[in-house]
Amino acid sequence: MINHQTCNVHLVFPVTNQQLLDIEEHRQGHDLQLELHICGFLAYSAKAADSRELFRIPVSTWQNEIQHLGASFGFALSIPLQGPSGARQEATEYLQQGRWLLYDGVPGKAIDSARQVMERTLAGAD
Repeated sequence: MINHQTCNVHLVFPVTNQQLLDIEEHRQGHDLQLELHICGFLAYSAKAADSRELFRIPVSTWQNEIQHLGASFGFALSIPLQGPSGARQEATEYLQQGRWLLYDGVPGKAIDSARQVMERTLAGAD
């Protein structure tokens, strides 16, 4: 009799807003299919193990998960800034400040900083 044992491992891979947007763009309304590729080896050994597994997430399940993200799911906005002087320099500083605020977990102030970026960018375009 063969004794098969299983090992449950919990792996977590953070996904950024941009990655979610890319997934949605490429998924095109269909089920989400993910591939897990595991390649393991022992140090100082030529032996290796290699495995690929495909996982399919039905479209209804994936859309439900996206709905749970709610307002926390956003989009990336590129703001071209030319030259390090005047209003555009101020916009660059607000952009850096906004990024730090976002990483520090202060999204409200980060949004205010982003508004300042857009105002300075528009002022510099005049």
